[in-house]
Amino acid sequence: GVTPGGLADEARRELLEYTRYMVFERGATARELMTEPIGFPRSERLAALYESEVATGDEPVDLPAGHGGLLLRIAPLLAGNLSSSPILRGVYVRRHLLCTDIPSPPFDIVQQRTEELAESDPAVLSTREIVTDLTSEGVCAGCHQKINPVGFTLEGFGSLGERRVDQVVVDTAGNELARHPLDTQVDAVDVGTGSIGELTNCVAGFIGALDIGPAHLIGHSMG
Repeated sequence: GVTPGGLADEARRELLEYTRYMVFERGATARELMTEPIGFPRSERLAALYESEVATGDEPVDLPAGHGGLLLRIAPLLAGNLSSSPILRGVYVRRHLLCTDIPSPPFDIVQQRTEELAESDPAVLSTREIVTDLTSEGVCAGCHQKINPVGFTLEGFGSLGERRVDQVVVDTAGNELARHPLDTQVDAVDVGTGSIGELTNCVAGFIGALDIGPAHLIGHSMG
């Protein structure tokens, strides 16, 4: 398995290197910036997650497993725990790539939902089912109607940003507890119906319409 220690910092550096290369070396359009399947994995573990070769020079390597662009990279996909965290992914895309106003929830609501999450059994319910149960009603529903479709569209990538074909639930020792089929289909007017292509096209169109300079674009991508 991949050791996660320090992976977040390494993945952010790779995202920054990709963005700088695309902006300053390639003069990329917004669509190219969002879709180009290349990267700069500088370690064996990052290359393993991308299913690519290690980048050793000034030129990027091909990313053959469906990764690419600003969105489908290890940095924004990395969850930091055993779950894929569709809520965190949805918030990242909405706030940092689509500039949607997503207010932070009240502390008491966060505490309540955290307690409810701890009582949920991922060996019985998929991550999508758990998130839907926790956020589909009450004060949470308004924001999560915007957040959840984005996160669910990205469920084809696991908690470390790796490509996956189903959700494998493991314990802290790596023992498999359950396996759930993935459901990435959504119905959201502004981000499509669950297709990665529709989502990236949506973000590319928005960023292109902003017409911002390279320095702002790099900061925009890093959140």
